[in-house]
Amino acid sequence: MARAEEPPPPPGSTPRYVLCGALQLLVFGLYCLLAGVVTARGYEWVSAGDGAVEIYGRSTVFGGGLFLGACALPVVAKWLLVGRWRETEFPVWSPAYVRFWTVRALVQASPMALFVGNPLYVLHLRLLGARIGPGVTILSRSVPVCTDLLTIGAGTVIRKDSAFLCYRAHKGLIQTGPVTLGRDAFVGEKTVLDIGTSLGDSAQLGHASALYGCATVPAGHRRHGSPAQPTDVDHLRVPRPAAPPRAGPGTRWPRCSRRSCCTSRSRSAALICCSPWRPAWTCC
Repeated sequence: MARAEEPPPPPGSTPRYVLCGALQLLVFGLYCLLAGVVTARGYEWVSAGDGAVEIYGRSTVFGGGLFLGACALPVVAKWLLVGRWRETEFPVWSPAYVRFWTVRALVQASPMALFVGNPLYVLHLRLLGARIGPGVTILSRSVPVCTDLLTIGAGTVIRKDSAFLCYRAHKGLIQTGPVTLGRDAFVGEKTVLDIGTSLGDSAQLGHASALYGCATVPAGHRRHGSPAQPTDVDHLRVPRPAAPPRAGPGTRWPRCSRRSCCTSRSRSAALICCSPWRPAWTCC
């Protein structure tokens, strides 16, 4: 059966192209003006300090406030210009594209990108609208743009240089769509997750792999390659640690059988020896 041909892209327009470029230049100019005014006012305030101690204190306050403002600006701009991202498409060089370009530039230039692998980065994505469970580790500096369409289950690990932007450019259109990762999923390095793709619970996608065209990795399955194909390779080399046993309210810890533990110079060593789940190499 012959595959239906896709409709042609919308025709370009020189006036629309020039107008979009002018709006982008205006946004960039306003951003530079805001940064210059804030920096000049802050410098004047710091310089007005009396003595080295006060100048140092003012510099610390201004620097911290400037950093927090730079982190908060993309969040505020996203909710004011776009609101909540939805699955849609719009032509390039349109007013919707200008708003998309502005939010994308601010989000990807945010200082929070320096905190990849840190819970603060996950908190930043949540403020942008992403639905992320507890215990998620994101090591990729490729910041997602359409964050409301991103869902990540608890305990999932995303390695560095992975791309999950929740949008794509196709035939003169910007298309946005969801990317869904289940619980305890694994995404390898240098992978690409196209819009509409998903990984089930405990699913794995190997390094330098890609999911295209609404592809799905079922729960517990493993894929690698571009496009991704089934594999038996376990990409989690280190098994997940087992949860330690919890002591009940009536549990009593046993006494040390050796005086050496109780007379140790380190209190931490004594606590380890007296613990009911102490390792096999301890002195008790």
